[in-house]
Amino acid sequence: MRSLLSVVAVVLGVLISPSRTLPNGAPESVCDTMLPKHGNNIPPLTTASPFRITPGTSVIGSGQQLQVEIESFPTNVVYKGFMIQARNRYPPYQVLGRFEQTDEGAIKLINCGGQDSTATHTNTQTKKDLALEWVAPDNFVGEIVFNGTIAQDYAQFWVGIESTPVKVVASGQPPSVVGISTTRRVPTTTTVPPYVAPTAVKGETVDPIYQGCGDTKGCFGFPE
Repeated sequence: MRSLLSVVAVVLGVLISPSRTLPNGAPESVCDTMLPKHGNNIPPLTTASPFRITPGTSVIGSGQQLQVEIESFPTNVVYKGFMIQARNRYPPYQVLGRFEQTDEGAIKLINCGGQDSTATHTNTQTKKDLALEWVAPDNFVGEIVFNGTIAQDYAQFWVGIESTPVKVVASGQPPSVVGISTTRRVPTTTTVPPYVAPTAVKGETVDPIYQGCGDTKGCFGFPE
């Protein structure tokens, strides 16, 4: 009997093991709260997060693609789960844009009010410095922030990690205003012409034959 109870305990332990809780990413039921459904009602940490969501640029045109990175500070800190979405910086704080699938082994896209509008993990393997590709909506102009939940492990996770704001402008604006897709480095101007001081103009030498012309006599061909 004791051995049977031991087997049952082991089986139950495997079934409710933290490593097996939502191993395939966040469900669409938490699109609004972004709270992991971990057992025992584990609350999110309120300490400073060692993770940062970093957009590649601060200005992007509507319909353009933007690279977003999940970084850690210090750099050796790894994480196991994440949920990232772009939201309007101002009310009604709706989820905006969509993500591109760039790594099916690490990234799963779910629908939170829009197709592929939220990126989450596909497994609980350790991750580090993951890059996502987000596409701005065609019909939105304004400021967005990337909002995320990042889980270092089953019992340690942070909710409401925000990026710096990104301004979405009409794609028809000049490139200097819209910016350039973050999949490549923004070019810088290094060929500014050097300043050249103007050369002083030398005074002209007047032939003696023209002396007095214009004052005491009139002369044909006198340079004016």
